[in-house]
Amino acid sequence: MLRTLQKKTGRGEQIQRLAVVGNTVMCHLFAGISPVSIGVTPFMPQEFFGKEYTGEQLGLTDCRSVYIAPAVAGFVGGDITSDLLAVMQKNPKEKVLLLDIGTNGEMAVGNEEQIYCCATAVGSAFEGAEMAMGMPAAAGAISHVWLDQRRIRVQVIGDEEACGICGSGLIDALAVILEMGLLDHTGLLKQKQSVSVAYRKYLGEYAGQPCVWLAHKVCVTQEDIRGLQLAKAAFAAGMRILLQDSHTSYEQLDHVILAGGFGSYLKKESAAAIGLIPKELLPITESVGNAAGEGAVSAAISKKAREQLSIIQKSMHYIELSTHPDFSQEYMNQMDLMEASDRKGKNDRLIEVLKAVLFGIVEGVTEWLPISSTGHLILLNEVVKLKVSDEFYSMFEVVIQLGAILAVVVLFWSQIWPFGRKNNVAPLTKRGPGAWIKTDIFKLWFHILVSTIPAAVIGVLADDWVEEHFYNYQMVSVMLILFGIAFILIENSHKGKNSRINSLADIGYDTALFIGLFQLIAAIFPGTSRSGATIVGALLIGVSRTVAAEYTFFLAIPVMFGASILKIAKFGLDFSTSEVVILFVGCVIAFAVSLIVIRFLMGYIKKHDFKVFGYYRIILGVFCAGVWIFRGITCLNYISGRFVSCVRKKRWLRCLFLWRDAGRK
Repeated sequence: MLRTLQKKTGRGEQIQRLAVVGNTVMCHLFAGISPVSIGVTPFMPQEFFGKEYTGEQLGLTDCRSVYIAPAVAGFVGGDITSDLLAVMQKNPKEKVLLLDIGTNGEMAVGNEEQIYCCATAVGSAFEGAEMAMGMPAAAGAISHVWLDQRRIRVQVIGDEEACGICGSGLIDALAVILEMGLLDHTGLLKQKQSVSVAYRKYLGEYAGQPCVWLAHKVCVTQEDIRGLQLAKAAFAAGMRILLQDSHTSYEQLDHVILAGGFGSYLKKESAAAIGLIPKELLPITESVGNAAGEGAVSAAISKKAREQLSIIQKSMHYIELSTHPDFSQEYMNQMDLMEASDRKGKNDRLIEVLKAVLFGIVEGVTEWLPISSTGHLILLNEVVKLKVSDEFYSMFEVVIQLGAILAVVVLFWSQIWPFGRKNNVAPLTKRGPGAWIKTDIFKLWFHILVSTIPAAVIGVLADDWVEEHFYNYQMVSVMLILFGIAFILIENSHKGKNSRINSLADIGYDTALFIGLFQLIAAIFPGTSRSGATIVGALLIGVSRTVAAEYTFFLAIPVMFGASILKIAKFGLDFSTSEVVILFVGCVIAFAVSLIVIRFLMGYIKKHDFKVFGYYRIILGVFCAGVWIFRGITCLNYISGRFVSCVRKKRWLRCLFLWRDAGRK
């Protein structure tokens, strides 16, 4: 190795100083010292190093001096002290949590004043050893796994066909398996019938045990998952004991450093998803690559760096986890993978069903009153958030309206069904099959179809874009206020005036198209209210309140059926059992409540105008806008305060993190 270094540097003379960093066992072997004592209680090394040797002492004739970085304990070696040197050279006063995720889970927390450290026996699972298809990070190994549109995607080193999986890929894979809901709370793979249809194809068998197929020839078995679960529990337990005994809260940490070769490739989001690191620490977590190598370079060329390594060693307080009274219990607590993936136990599922009931009530009330059902659902989801995927909720907030629509079908069946001889005032013919056709109702449906055209075109062409840019509580606040004002102004201007259109039969194609254009406003801007927009449009052209309300009820049938079909088509028929229950409960409750609300509204508008709904919209919109502004001011004050503090302490890197956090908030 030394000769190779000499050749690469172009120097044939004797090497002046060689700096060596590594775990305690490696350093013992390098120095020719037996490491046996490290493997038995009390796991103490024979040598802690942190000093220089002559090359002759170690049998290295081509090297004048050899420095071996100091160890702290049997399983906290010179690689950790060297990592800390590299980190603290940049920011000595900042409190850092250093994590070296490997066979030995070594970790340290502190700053130049005091450092606590520990090590936990993680095992080789994270590095792919003893896994059914585990392999080093070489060509053909899956290095990363992610979920894209409900499909498992993999990245393979060397862009070759996948033939195995390395450590970073295994952690990603476990995170994806959790996200797909394929595990129960104990970490066992579920039966196919209990998971979403879209994911059943990934479940299978390998060597007689259940598995999840990631690629054509690569899978993660139940035994692999158990091994990862044990490794995760050991590491997470050790980290929490470390923070506990050092009296360090998450808020006190300035940085979380993932060190070592494995840490450089580890995706921190996946580590948080499986509970390896706390999700709260993600914004301040970063990989530093080979920090131990940087520390070794400093130690080789700088006497000050070697002295600093000795200071670091002396300031480190070692926590022995094998005899720690809290470690066993914490280890058992961390065995639960489901906590990291927001699992739904029996109580959680009941809570989600109750939330679905609440969403159904809000939908049933707000769908028919001109106060915006979608807007209220968005606002409700800000306060009472359903624990479902973003894709499911996007579908849910539209499809739940089908329950409300069915109430219209039930209440107005005789007015919307275009077939039958009873009460047929406009039959196609007096006798024969034509006597069963109600031409007046067919005409009504043709008008309704014309009204749906504007919203249908926009829905097909720009549904995703509209949802991404406008479906937020800020837009809801604005539109609640604007259309609330519109209701009041229109009612005031029409007071005492006679309506031009007083029956559904008087509505022509031009009137229908005009009403459809107003409905388009509601389709684009949540908070407008579909019924509110169509009623406002109808009132402007002289349609009576009663006729306007009835027409908007009937118009909702094709509009919401079409929107629901579009959303379900995008989501796919791959519902999990819990998703089916949530959607069904929401629709049933919306249907029952709508039956009551529609009857109420039809009776109300015969005696009153819509101004009360305008006042309600304005009050709610102003309240929501106030919350929006308060959140912004609070976030700005928090970020600016932290920023000033970091500037005073010259924590420049943290300043950059704060602005990133501000964007997220």
